[in-house]
Amino acid sequence: MANSDDCDFFMWAEDLRLMLHQWFGPLYFVTLIQNLRLHRLINL
Repeated sequence: MANSDDCDFFMWAEDLRLMLHQWFGPLYFVTLIQNLRLHRLINL
């Protein structure tokens, strides 16, 4: 019982991790680029 529950949980956690990566990966990248542009403007 416990083993199958653990397996289900890990599969769910992996799905959640992939979903979060899909949604927040590009968003994080965009904010990173915006921050770099901001630093460049401040340095100029």
